[in-house]
Amino acid sequence: MSVCEKHRGEVNMTLVEFPKESCPHCKVEELTEKLENEKKFSADILHLLDNSIVVMQCACIEWKKQDAETAMEWIQNTLAGPGLLPTNGDMEASAQDYYDKHYKPLMGGQDG
Repeated sequence: MSVCEKHRGEVNMTLVEFPKESCPHCKVEELTEKLENEKKFSADILHLLDNSIVVMQCACIEWKKQDAETAMEWIQNTLAGPGLLPTNGDMEASAQDYYDKHYKPLMGGQDG
């Protein structure tokens, strides 16, 4: 087993120094950090998705309790904040044409 200078004291052997990239302990640390970052990213994506669903549910409630215009305010506010409202040019197309142009199936082709 080869370890770098950083991890030499953790192993009860006299070893030759090896570069960090070949040290299994460093590789485990690197992969652990990468996994943690991916977990955080996945949690952020799930949070965004959950919030988007809540906004659509709020819009449905407003539509039933008030009217469609009030319901659309929920959706418009959600899209306007991060600058995601369709452009004026996009507004010229039908909703189905816009969907066909911008919709992306799930990775692996597993479309719901």
